[in-house]
Amino acid sequence: MKKLVILMAMLLSIGIFAKVNLEVNSNGSTKVETDEVKMKVDENGAKIETKDVKIEMNEQKAVVKTKRVKVKKKKTVKKENAVLMEGITDDNKNLVVKCGKEGLAISGDNNTVKIVGFCKELSVTGSNNSVILLERNNEVVVNGDNNKVKLKKGSKSIISAGDNNNICYKSKKRPSISNNGDNNSIKRK
Repeated sequence: MKKLVILMAMLLSIGIFAKVNLEVNSNGSTKVETDEVKMKVDENGAKIETKDVKIEMNEQKAVVKTKRVKVKKKKTVKKENAVLMEGITDDNKNLVVKCGKEGLAISGDNNTVKIVGFCKELSVTGSNNSVILLERNNEVVVNGDNNKVKLKKGSKSIISAGDNNNICYKSKKRPSISNNGDNNSIKRK
């Protein structure tokens, strides 16, 4: 986690921000602050905050909260504590989960995950996961490596940018498919 903080500080310092404050305490906690971004990492997890977005991560989950959400009529409404996408960050688990309203992100490794309920978006960034999605969804994005993903009722869009992934879908209508990784298999079953 400390490597993430130091990398973030380096990227921010060479990017659009002129001043970066980095504080590493003796207890292992680390703070990075710029004019636009605040980041804190300690034994409880990580917090990243900007003017409009707050991200909190720990070993169990990642939560994204927004302060402003734009609607189609170009009006801005306040919506405090809106959870955008639930996440699985655990490793080596066998889970049955209900997909959140906006979707599910799997960033852990070596998991077996069965997903129930409609899933607007499924994002798999971890590696060596076996994922079964029981209901139809809008989009599946697999950026991790060596994952097996089964879509029991199909998807509108399948994107695989990782390597060595095996994705099967069951659908009468062929989804939009983008395969930018190496050695991926995306097949209709």
